[in-house]
Amino acid sequence: MAKTRTFVAIDADDAVRRRLAALTDRLRPYAPDANWVEEENLHLTLLFLGDLADAEVAEVCRRTEWIARANPPFTLRVAGVGAFPNPVRPRALWVGATDGAEEICRLQADLDEDLTELAPRGENRSFVPHWTLARMGRRGAAVSPHLTDVLAGLADHEAGELRIDQIVVYSSELRPGGPDYYPLATCPLGIQGKA
Repeated sequence: MAKTRTFVAIDADDAVRRRLAALTDRLRPYAPDANWVEEENLHLTLLFLGDLADAEVAEVCRRTEWIARANPPFTLRVAGVGAFPNPVRPRALWVGATDGAEEICRLQADLDEDLTELAPRGENRSFVPHWTLARMGRRGAAVSPHLTDVLAGLADHEAGELRIDQIVVYSSELRPGGPDYYPLATCPLGIQGKA
């Protein structure tokens, strides 16, 4: 039986996406071997669910729609550049969220509570809202010794405000040139309030 690699995310609007892409171009020389996220694929993952059967995907879409309706729209400030787990030995480079982070964490917690029974996760990491700009790969990519200083200089970098009025359930197909994402359900926030 075919499975669908599934996640729930927030998209950036065109203006924020362009600013994130410009930031990527600025950082690329400091980690040229990293796997950089293409501009059209920039998103903020709320919950990764992994490989699901068709019936599970349909249930995820249904539940996500209900959760979205129960959460009001909000504004998120896209700001702050950093690295996981740290700038000295980065595994990923990211841009974070400031204003609106509380709302996004509440939305993520609602999704996590309701959806993980369909796809239990083996890890239990704290959610940190962010847009991944680059991954270093399993072996790690070579990075410039100046990257730490560059990231410190971008700690307060602002990529703009984003009105969050919907979330999207995506499928992901892994390909040699990078993943392709396909929207399965677009779920508006706050349409009918809590049911």
